[in-house]
Amino acid sequence: MFGKVSRYDEHPARRSAYYDVIGRSATPHALPLSAERSGSAHWRIVIPLFLIFFGVTWASLHLAPQMFLGWLTHGICFILLGIILYRLCPPHWVERVEVTSEEVHFERLGVTGYRIECVPLAQYRGIIPVTHQGMDDTGSPIKEYGVALRHADPTKTVILALSPIQHDGLVEHYAELLTVKPIYEEKFSLRLKTKRIS
Repeated sequence: MFGKVSRYDEHPARRSAYYDVIGRSATPHALPLSAERSGSAHWRIVIPLFLIFFGVTWASLHLAPQMFLGWLTHGICFILLGIILYRLCPPHWVERVEVTSEEVHFERLGVTGYRIECVPLAQYRGIIPVTHQGMDDTGSPIKEYGVALRHADPTKTVILALSPIQHDGLVEHYAELLTVKPIYEEKFSLRLKTKRIS
């Protein structure tokens, strides 16, 4: 009925790989549900800078050898340029997710630009149970229970609630709130895992 089960359902997935709109209340009674978060860009953002460095150096060596100042000089120039750019415009990102009665709105502003995507609620399969195994601030293992709004594309799946306390009827509550189908089959549930960062 729902097609082939994707890999993210078969094995525990990373908690950070999914969007969420987890708020103060485990059982909200009004829409929209929204969340906003921000952070620093991954270190891989420097890769394009290195590619530009090698490209310019190669071009200088072959096309204008009399102007070629050497790898060391080019490297110092690009390192200084990178430091200046980082100080003037730190590579941060801002992400916002909002769930309404009609659609799920994804908005992201990062170093690669500004992106907006709106996914109609009708494209979502329904509400599924979620379990999350992770660590608390003291390093002790914890287990959380919640629900998610599932999409055929895992990158559009949104976690709606997570709590150490298992609330009865949570799937039905969110299904009724969003007027989508509750899905109880174990093969469609989402299992998440967060490794402790040392």
